[in-house]
Amino acid sequence: MQGWTKRLLSGLTVLAVCLLAVMPVHAQGEGSAWAAVQDQQAQVYLQGASPDGEFTCQIGSTPVTPSAVTGISDLDTPLQTVIVVDNSVSIPSAQRPLVNEILSNVAGNRMEGEAFSVATISQTVTWLCEGQTDYLTVKQLLDGITYNDQETRLTDCLYEILTHLQQQYPGQLCRVVLVTDGVDNQEIGYTADELDALIRQTGYPVYAVGCSNSGANGNAELQRLFALTRLTGGEAFYLADTQDATAIASGIAAWNTGVRLTIDLPAELCDGSQRQMQVVAGQTTYVLSLTMPFASVTAPASEAESEPSAPAEEPASTADPQPEAEPAPEPVSRGPAVEVWMIAAAGGGVLVLVVLILVIGMAVRRSRGMQDAGGQNTTPQDIAPTEIPPEDDDGRPGPDQPWQGDGRTVRLRLTDVNNGARQYVSQLQPGYFLAIGRDPAQCQVIIDFEPSVSRHQCDIYLQDGEIRLRNASQANVTRVNGQRIDGECVVSSGSTIKMGRLVMRLEYTQ
Repeated sequence: MQGWTKRLLSGLTVLAVCLLAVMPVHAQGEGSAWAAVQDQQAQVYLQGASPDGEFTCQIGSTPVTPSAVTGISDLDTPLQTVIVVDNSVSIPSAQRPLVNEILSNVAGNRMEGEAFSVATISQTVTWLCEGQTDYLTVKQLLDGITYNDQETRLTDCLYEILTHLQQQYPGQLCRVVLVTDGVDNQEIGYTADELDALIRQTGYPVYAVGCSNSGANGNAELQRLFALTRLTGGEAFYLADTQDATAIASGIAAWNTGVRLTIDLPAELCDGSQRQMQVVAGQTTYVLSLTMPFASVTAPASEAESEPSAPAEEPASTADPQPEAEPAPEPVSRGPAVEVWMIAAAGGGVLVLVVLILVIGMAVRRSRGMQDAGGQNTTPQDIAPTEIPPEDDDGRPGPDQPWQGDGRTVRLRLTDVNNGARQYVSQLQPGYFLAIGRDPAQCQVIIDFEPSVSRHQCDIYLQDGEIRLRNASQANVTRVNGQRIDGECVVSSGSTIKMGRLVMRLEYTQ
């Protein structure tokens, strides 16, 4: 009974998301926006807006007022410009001087304090500089780029660069300037769909300078390249049609004008969910999606009593509840016009489906009788940690390594970086751990949607007041912030955990 109910619920959820995804969320006069959320505060960048304008902001249906409005060019570090060059000989020699002129103009249009990173790509990424603010240094590096007889793994390299920027510069707006002919010689790593998802998730504007491609699939490869720029409001330039280096550099510099709004997020909205934000500035409407933080408040005593405890006679459940996070659609940056009757019909259908999902979801939860250690119902996305038995000697602390935690409870959240709606939430105390992997018999956080994750990938636990991660897979070693973890390590809030092809962000609060 539960099996078919769960499949029906999943199918209805997917259908609802599909219906919502085709509904445009930007009004006429939409603008490009980017935002970062840190410590219960949002930094919202609006392209083309004036610091002297008036701004009407709301998150969901809750009005919010910016505490500060700053022109992007007035920031100490306005943004990070990342220049990526496919320096293979497939870039026509006749177009290389034009490429160099374009990139020199991009660096010449710099704002005070703007940081530049330069990388070349082949089968790997080679960083020539990172965070460089000196124009002459950047210009010298660009002039020194040579073109070699090599193959290029375009998708893999671009995925690696975006992941690196996301980890290295959290909260910093980065624009990516990509010079390539669009050819991907070895598509053996990340897929095009995975790259699309990461570009949407980071939101970084991508500007593509497309060089002539004489290959059999030249047009299709360049069209694929140019499609990437439309995902986040960037722009594409084809050198076979456009020879004006100054105009191209000016188009790339579109983000030099705009503002950054600093918005303090209301505590009642800080529940870890994904919410839609709308900002109106004059005749321009900006719509974007925010993943809300958890409110940094001290838990009351009554709530602490309901947290999972570790009595010997009543250990926390070792069952494997399957998380069923309710997906929230991402706002569509650009969409075709839709007739009013189509929107109304789709909206009515979505409402019916949402009601069905809620009703069936409540029935499933009741049938499972999900109870936490305090005896209260948990939400489907809450995961109960497992108590570590005294005889455990598989690498986690056992009787000879007693837990030294101070008894504080830590609230964890694991979020798929490519799908912010896919989240796992748990509350962890010393003496308990969360096992992560594909096998429901071994793990509490069950990753059944990504086959590259091991059956038992890793464990997360609290010891000595620190969150620790222990790798449990020999064939598919876990990586934290890009570093291979053969044993265990301390994990800070905001770190990324890579398991196979899956990358998840770990956040926690006390």
